[in-house]
Amino acid sequence: MGAILGVASLVAIGGLIFGPGTASTQLYAAGGNVLTITAAGARSLTNADVDAIARGVPDIAALSRAVFGTAPVGAGGVSDGGPTAVQGVDPSYAQVTRDTLVQGTFFTPQDGASANRVAVLGQTLSSHLFQTGQRAVGSTIRIRNVPFTVIGVLASQTNNSDNAVLIPFETGQVRLFGTNALDAVLVQVADPNQADVVSQDVEQLLRQRHQLRSGQPDGFTIRANSAQPPAASVGDTVARWLPRVLDRARQYSCEAKGLCRRAQPAQP
Repeated sequence: MGAILGVASLVAIGGLIFGPGTASTQLYAAGGNVLTITAAGARSLTNADVDAIARGVPDIAALSRAVFGTAPVGAGGVSDGGPTAVQGVDPSYAQVTRDTLVQGTFFTPQDGASANRVAVLGQTLSSHLFQTGQRAVGSTIRIRNVPFTVIGVLASQTNNSDNAVLIPFETGQVRLFGTNALDAVLVQVADPNQADVVSQDVEQLLRQRHQLRSGQPDGFTIRANSAQPPAASVGDTVARWLPRVLDRARQYSCEAKGLCRRAQPAQP
């Protein structure tokens, strides 16, 4: 499908983004003009939904897609010590979440279109995998035994993205997670005063696309993010995502032991 959202959408909103496990708290640490749409059921959000939002809802500055998972991560003879949160994200993720880099660069649209094996590391994870004085950028890490080249390291955050690995969204779908569904979408609203209006427009559009009748549940949730979310909000976020992350961790363990059929990755 190439760049899944299409050239027209990329031009229209200035670049699309995105953004598992403990790192899902990053979704709720973005600016107050960001809406987070999370899937509440199997395959309840699709790339076509995101494309429709980009083209059909006004007052949007940027969009994000995300697929979440956990996987063992290592570099050389150093391991992360357990399943690490991995986020498949789009190039504008850093714009929407206001993350900054202390080393290297972020993904490009070409990285996504080609499902390149490149990664951006959280600060804590980078420090764990690479010794003091050892440059992470340009080095190779292995995610679920698949080699990735580190192209950037995030500045230290006030959330658990410090321990996460970010990879291009398409790479996550094609090479690691093998799913066509989305876990979440971030919507950056151009005018914070229009956040409620944009939220209503997005909800109406998605209900129409999913052919939901009055009284039927959405199959998704839309939440407005605050710049400094209370601890309860982050805790609620972890509670919502934990069952999904644990399911994926169990699936990986099952595959590794040869006790279940390995999930077939989506075809590019």
